Amino acid sequence: MDTNLTLGIALSIAREYKNKYELSGEILDNLERDIKFYSQFDSINGSVWLV
Repeated sequence: MDTNLTLGIALSIAREYKNKYELSGEILDNLERDIKFYSQFDSINGSVWLV
């Protein structure tokens, strides 16, 4: 599936979200290991990015 987001954009969104809601944990720069795109995931209707 083609998506409009890139790994870099997904990383940026995740970091902004983490900072906004003061969440714990680290988001590392190893993009291929820490960020994954799934066209289907669990019971979600549609595609997802997991960080």
